[in-house]
Amino acid sequence: MKNNVSLSLEASHLLKGIAIILVLVVHILSSFKQSVFVGYGERFQTLAVLIDKICRFSVPLFVALSGYGLSQRYFQKPFYFGEFLRHRLWKLIPKYLLWSAIMILAVKIIPAWHSDRPNPPLSLILLLGYADYHLYFVPMILQLYCLFPILRFFYKKWPNLTLFLALLIQVLWFANFSYQQKLPFNWSIFAADHEQYLWASNWIFYFVLGMALPRILIWLRQKTFVWNLILITCLLIGWLALSINAIARIQMGIDPLLVLRFTQYSMIAWVSLGIISLSFFASQLKTVPKIMFWLGQKSYDLYLSHTLLLRLVFSFFVW
Repeated sequence: MKNNVSLSLEASHLLKGIAIILVLVVHILSSFKQSVFVGYGERFQTLAVLIDKICRFSVPLFVALSGYGLSQRYFQKPFYFGEFLRHRLWKLIPKYLLWSAIMILAVKIIPAWHSDRPNPPLSLILLLGYADYHLYFVPMILQLYCLFPILRFFYKKWPNLTLFLALLIQVLWFANFSYQQKLPFNWSIFAADHEQYLWASNWIFYFVLGMALPRILIWLRQKTFVWNLILITCLLIGWLALSINAIARIQMGIDPLLVLRFTQYSMIAWVSLGIISLSFFASQLKTVPKIMFWLGQKSYDLYLSHTLLLRLVFSFFVW
């Protein structure tokens, strides 16, 4: 691997491998019938929250790597939206439709997996990723792909302003979730549990942050060891502070799913520091373990399929 400030193919796959492992850990923690966040005593609760919080880099890291990859591929050459979109759709949609169909059939066949919620039309299931709880990612990333030409135009002209506006959009969007009961119209299509993750506005800052990674990595390379130590220290303090706050709120009786969700604006700074730190670390490595490279290569397949495996394991082998 070349030792430079950009992310090589190996470094990108390493980061994708890390991201898919973190996704898997988050979903394992949420798969127990008795919540690991409230049902096994305070010590286990503390450990579970600490693990869950550090794994919250997962999906934002995938989103940032998408922004990074597209910027590296399309910033320096003519951009044709039709060709771009066809290529992206071909990479995403066939496997997405396959695994959506598998999950729809599996839920119908296995009684324990049936849901009491009314089934939406098939077109809506596929359009909004309702076939399983993690499939929101595909409609969400497709929205960001459609926004990419606009973001590319503005970022090339005004990079700092584009990054700031993306941050502002995401912060305001997150803040609205706290006030959905006070709004004069039905906000649930945007703010219900699944829908909070579905819309591009929930992730747009991470996507633009990925586009900005080369500039950030160059800046970090120019800084002293002390600056890097400050970055790591802030990351650790943020992790502990967010974890302590989450534990306190869970002990107050607040649903852990609400406490630990991605869409909290208090998470944005800490997750962003994590994305930058991991990317800088990966850019410095000369070699990548083969297993991590393979995980990165297969991360999309693993993402689509892992919940079926978890359902099978926890349904038949875990109490």
